[in-house]
Amino acid sequence: MEWNPETLQFLSQCFLNTLSPIPDPRRRAEEALAEAATRPNYGLAVLRLVAEPSVDDQIRQSAAVNFKNHLKAHWAVQPTTLPKLACLTRKRNRLRL
Repeated sequence: MEWNPETLQFLSQCFLNTLSPIPDPRRRAEEALAEAATRPNYGLAVLRLVAEPSVDDQIRQSAAVNFKNHLKAHWAVQPTTLPKLACLTRKRNRLRL
């Protein structure tokens, strides 16, 4: 997925429609976003939309939540990094005390 103006406009419209109280456009937007999420660089395109100050705040907030959920669903933590993360968390907590 590229960051061109057409893509950002498409994503903007989808995120706006996800906020619709009418079920039909909301469902179509959710399906379009689910299909778009399978494309390479989807997360970067959404993040670009979030960072764009000219985009309406409602759209940016909806995109930010979508980006967070996209990361949770698609980011795989490597098993070898878990002990390192636990160690860093303990060190950080010790520094706070």
